[in-house]
Amino acid sequence: MKVTAVKAPAGLGKTTAYVARLERSTAAGVEIYVPTHDLAEDVAKLLRDLPDTRTVQVIKGRDRMYTDSERMCAMHERADALIQKGYPVYPLLCARRRNYHDWERCLHFYDCRYINQFKDRVDARIYTHASLPLARAEIEGPIAELNIIDESFFASCIETHSIPLTDLVASTLGASTQKVCRAVIEALSAGKALLQELRTAKLEPDIFRAVKECKREELPHFSPEWFEKRQTREIKRLPQRSKAPMLVECLAHEIVLPRAISHAVTLDLTSNAVKIHRRRPITRFSSPKGGAAEVLILDADANRQLIEPWFPDVEFVDIGATRNTHVTQCVSSRCSTTSLVPAKNADAKSRAQAEKKLLDIDQLILRKSNEGKRILVIGPQVITGNKKQGIPPLLTCPPGVTMAHFGGVRGIDIWKESDGVIIIGRNQPPIAGVEDIARAIWYDATEPLIFAEDWAEVVRGYRMAPGLPAQGVNVQVHPDPRVQAVVEQVRESETTQSIDRVRAVHAPETKEVIIFSNVPVDIDVDVLASFSNITLGTRFEQAWSRVNGAMPLAPAWLAETFPDLWSTVEAAKNDVGGQKSQNPNIVSIRSLPLLTYEYRLAGQTRRSHAISTLPVHGAQDELTRLLAAPIILREGRNIVDNIEYFGAVGMAVLAPATACGSA
Repeated sequence: MKVTAVKAPAGLGKTTAYVARLERSTAAGVEIYVPTHDLAEDVAKLLRDLPDTRTVQVIKGRDRMYTDSERMCAMHERADALIQKGYPVYPLLCARRRNYHDWERCLHFYDCRYINQFKDRVDARIYTHASLPLARAEIEGPIAELNIIDESFFASCIETHSIPLTDLVASTLGASTQKVCRAVIEALSAGKALLQELRTAKLEPDIFRAVKECKREELPHFSPEWFEKRQTREIKRLPQRSKAPMLVECLAHEIVLPRAISHAVTLDLTSNAVKIHRRRPITRFSSPKGGAAEVLILDADANRQLIEPWFPDVEFVDIGATRNTHVTQCVSSRCSTTSLVPAKNADAKSRAQAEKKLLDIDQLILRKSNEGKRILVIGPQVITGNKKQGIPPLLTCPPGVTMAHFGGVRGIDIWKESDGVIIIGRNQPPIAGVEDIARAIWYDATEPLIFAEDWAEVVRGYRMAPGLPAQGVNVQVHPDPRVQAVVEQVRESETTQSIDRVRAVHAPETKEVIIFSNVPVDIDVDVLASFSNITLGTRFEQAWSRVNGAMPLAPAWLAETFPDLWSTVEAAKNDVGGQKSQNPNIVSIRSLPLLTYEYRLAGQTRRSHAISTLPVHGAQDELTRLLAAPIILREGRNIVDNIEYFGAVGMAVLAPATACGSA
């Protein structure tokens, strides 16, 4: 089996490329695995629209809708009840062999929509990632020669189970299983290293005997041919299937490893249960007989560490691309969800600060809408909302603006016409949650994971646009590189995935990107700015919004007029110096070109500077009003032979002078 992982930015055309490859493919069977059913339908449409029309089947689960009123399986409720109790569905509800030639089958078997979707020979089948860890069923037929996994899949191939302590001492368990379970409970309750304690107690033989005991467990007496009432009655009578076999199976993998602590087995004191964390293997693409199956993994955030536990021999290909974006990133705040959601703050001051931040973001979104821009806004669902879950957004949604949430955007192509995207916050789970994911992925790894009570902090650099100086910021990281790989897949990659929803790689026009989080991500940053500078504007932009088309740049006047922006004359002087370092005769504030002027007050020998959008006489009148004194005004900066204009306030009139001279 050949496995290749291709890392390339979303929007580069990976899906279109593999669809084109399928058009040329002569493979005997093709299977495609995508994150959701909606994406499966999108890919199916692309394949069906090929010039040489392909036959495509989107594989749906038993409980999926076939029509507006019918499910794929007429027995889907009983199937779900069996799953909830831990029993396999197909041999109990669909078909069960009595002997070599004789089968018991469901009354709906031959016209079952779920079963029949596997019977037709098609060019391609499209599954969701949820099917990846499932064993290939007989009705699915032979292994496909070409298998494509689109987007990150690891979250669909790990599982965590909670087993109440009472279930681990049940008398129905085999003797060796009971012995091992009691030892597990004692070691974890005492806070001891589980594997080391089991070895000290010389329980290795009992663990392997327990595995054999659990494998001897037979399916209950149950027939697919029974009528509905009897099946429903018998399902209710079935006991909850023990999860102890998972426990001993994980321990059998771990006990032979040279480490003291268990990755797979932990104690949850809050629920008085043992938790099992494990990776579910992907066996669909291989068989004992071998074969020529090829697996192609396409993922914008492909990470070797997160793929090798399933495919150890994966070949890795990294394809870079340049996005046509202008990126402004907040450098002053991590913008945690708590800091933006008033209800998550207990004290009044913090709530008020969260309300102010939300209001400022709201105003920014409204400003973009008023500019006629189509903006995609993505953030935590508690902020941007989630219609499917009935969660309303905390932000307003003016015309031209679309809201989406972290965890619900990967692979979606409907926002590519947006002019830009605003990312609110970061998708950072709690440290214990990330460690549980790592426990499952590397439950059978030789090298022990490092666990931590809290995040560490290290300086990480931004990927600044060419020509800009290097800058960095303290970022929360995990001390174990494998756990950190999970963190970045969930946190940093969710930001880049969100940015790539506007499809900036091939965009003819530059897409505007605003990131409200200081966590560096894999994208060129053009501007680093504070939260207030992004939402309200720079101090110059805020001051400009309070005047009427003209503003002096005299530091003393700025500090006196806007003390909330410049607390000292020196602070204003530094900002004015930054403005003067740009084009001397045009200053841009929020993309609005402003003309510069030189002016002098009566009795003043040195010239001061001002900016304005008004015609010269209007600028002179407005500056005279602001300064409360008559001025001599000249357009431009340091242009000696421009005409000077004379102004007056009341009866005070400046002495005349020649057109190009001074008074």
